[in-house]
Amino acid sequence: MSAKEKLKSEILKKAVVHGKVILSSGKEADYYVDLRRVTLDSTAAPLVGEVMLELTKDLEFEAVGGLTLGADPVATAMMHVAANSGRKLDSFVVRKAEKLMGCSGELKAQMLKEKSFSS
Repeated sequence: MSAKEKLKSEILKKAVVHGKVILSSGKEADYYVDLRRVTLDSTAAPLVGEVMLELTKDLEFEAVGGLTLGADPVATAMMHVAANSGRKLDSFVVRKAEKLMGCSGELKAQMLKEKSFSS
């Protein structure tokens, strides 16, 4: 079974919630797909990384990330799977609001300078 097929199985088994669910819009649905149940799962997360790297194999990038909190586990999974195959790939997070303590992003900006990105 391919990584893509295994991931599909994990999504169907762990992420699809059947039954009445109230959505954030206030509307009611008969099912809900919660991919955090997959991206934060020790079995499924490496499959997420493997499938995402396969889907982006024709793109050139040195770092991957996106809006926190949803992109964090996906980017981290990609980073770890890449490292296991000998590829250097960094990950990053993007905040909705500016961080007002610590280095306020200066260190992150310096670390990510001159990298090509996929987000």
